[in-house]
Amino acid sequence: MKFIKYFIPIFLLILACGCIEERVPEVLEEKLDITASAIPNSIIGGETTTLYFDFENNGDIDIHNIYLKIVDPCILNASRIMTYGREWNMKEPATVKEGGSFTRTCNEFVGDAWVEADYTTELEKVISSTTVRVKIKRKSGGMASQEVSKGEEIEYGSFKAVVRDIRADEADLQPYCKTTKVDISGYGIGLGDLKPGQIKSWEQEFKSEKVNLPIDCSIRYTTSYEANMSGMYDITAISQDEYARLVREGKGHQFSPQFYKTKSPIDIEISFSKKQPIIENKEFYFYIKFRNVGEGTVENFDVSIDYPDFLTKIDCSDLSGKPLTGSLEFRKKETKKVVCKFNATDIDIMEKGQFIINARYGYKIDKTIYLKVLSK
Repeated sequence: MKFIKYFIPIFLLILACGCIEERVPEVLEEKLDITASAIPNSIIGGETTTLYFDFENNGDIDIHNIYLKIVDPCILNASRIMTYGREWNMKEPATVKEGGSFTRTCNEFVGDAWVEADYTTELEKVISSTTVRVKIKRKSGGMASQEVSKGEEIEYGSFKAVVRDIRADEADLQPYCKTTKVDISGYGIGLGDLKPGQIKSWEQEFKSEKVNLPIDCSIRYTTSYEANMSGMYDITAISQDEYARLVREGKGHQFSPQFYKTKSPIDIEISFSKKQPIIENKEFYFYIKFRNVGEGTVENFDVSIDYPDFLTKIDCSDLSGKPLTGSLEFRKKETKKVVCKFNATDIDIMEKGQFIINARYGYKIDKTIYLKVLSK
């Protein structure tokens, strides 16, 4: 039985006479950039500083369930301070003609969870070169409508739209999700998902304790998130008669399979026990191994394998003989090598397809912000 697929890489499969279109698959990348700082980064004991965090998705893949936790606040205390979160999307255009509209989704904090809220902004009318009438509606009901001058903003709920420019029958409106207050007395907060090009920020004011001697404070924090990765390897199988014909022509193993893999902190190695093409009714082995090449640690690594219908899978296990059940463990930043035994059956002349390896995993990154606390 085939494993359930978590993620399908972007490639085009064309079935025409049993052939596959030859082209280089699009390479997807997972890339979460984290920027953190304390401003000011030098304070007198008893004063306050603000910790700033930016999480930016500079890759091509959605990143899920981002969670930030201050693991060791050093001598800082934030038990009675509120935190502020913002998010915006750098790649969203916002030029609107009269009567036109656009919709943006904001994450709002409700109780102890983030929920999605859709806001539709309509440019009702250009009144002059300096004034427009704008209407913002929320999907669940309610509306805000007013005349707004160039440089001003209109807001409703957790959404804002700033008027940047006004022309004869259109205006540039810069939309973003406005500041949301959240009580995070436990020094941790879930920031939800990040789509490609999106940024989420989090900031919080901390008050330090008084000190008798200067202290170099190391504020440790952890960011965890979930993401997907995949790898794809071409596989070609031929009948015994076709293989014999190719051998007579001196072309027995002149096949160059393509290999694709997502760029991520997890690297994947894929190989075969035999050169291609695979000959009908000849067993072969398919090898997979994963390595953590990033700066963090891997958690809950669940893998699935999909393969063409012309192959019959006999079993999959690691080198110790433990069957592959879908979950792999990383030790010393790598998994054990997984070996899958296959057989190509009922090949008419030639069949082509792909092995697709998909994985969903958690990733945790530990970092430090440095702060100097001075005595009076």
